[in-house]
Amino acid sequence: MKKKKSVNSENYDKWLKIAAWAPIASIVLTIVFSIVFQIVAFSANPENMPLGLTLSQSIITFILGVLFSFGFYKIGEKYNSKLLRVVMVLMVLLSLITIILQYSYFNFASEELLLNFNEKVQAFNNTIQYSDTSADDVSDLFFASLFQDSQFVSSFSTIIGSILIYLLISGILSILMGCALIKLKGKIPLAKPTGILLIVGVATSIILVGFIVLFAAWIMQVILMFKEAYKK
Repeated sequence: MKKKKSVNSENYDKWLKIAAWAPIASIVLTIVFSIVFQIVAFSANPENMPLGLTLSQSIITFILGVLFSFGFYKIGEKYNSKLLRVVMVLMVLLSLITIILQYSYFNFASEELLLNFNEKVQAFNNTIQYSDTSADDVSDLFFASLFQDSQFVSSFSTIIGSILIYLLISGILSILMGCALIKLKGKIPLAKPTGILLIVGVATSIILVGFIVLFAAWIMQVILMFKEAYKK
């Protein structure tokens, strides 16, 4: 019986160590990919590279994110926090759905939207090139004509609406994660302050300070994971 407990403890520590290093690896890979993107941007034949690089980065980042989330899942499993386990599963599913939609629809929709916008800018410039209309009136006329295009409005509304839905769901899950961590105070190092930062960050995300707080909460999550993983 003791042997089984020891194996489970070793398995727990192993997964938490992997989870703790996952965000560090993600930061390193982001820097590496940024350098590669710059090299590709100045290369002679960049046509087929950017999408493949972006997709590769997204997949690797997703996998590392899953590993980080699995660390919290294991914490919830060890300390009987069903809420934390459920939230981690939902966060992974949200990330997976986001990646699928990004590469199956949103990348192409945003490119089409930008192309449509540039065409309208060019056409509008040609129209008013010799006009005496003031700059303010030109701006008003341009946006009025832009939002009379049903295709543009539809694509724009879909993209903005999807972003808002994602932020809403992500915010709700972050608050639930914060609540789950607060309940683990006294069991996990930094659980309570990390949970409070998550909730405060989401609550104030409508202003810039909220994103700063959420970044601080993310750093606290990483520190929490390291402390729990290497706890004696």
